[in-house]
Amino acid sequence: MSAGADIAISRLESQNSDLLMELETRKLVERGKGILQRELGLSEHEAFLALQRQSQQKKATDERDCSSHHLGG
Repeated sequence: MSAGADIAISRLESQNSDLLMELETRKLVERGKGILQRELGLSEHEAFLALQRQSQQKKATDERDCSSHHLGG
């Protein structure tokens, strides 16, 4: 097999891995929305927004924790 073919296969494997990760993420979001809709009586849109807010808050907390860790805190 040529180097070009190896590179193309590697690129396709990487894209496949990315797509599988995206699919798993979408499945988890759908599952989370379903739980929020069922348990809290939210609409699909409200459940999505709740998940989105929670994700943003977690990201901000993680970034803050990471920053304080790097600063020796």
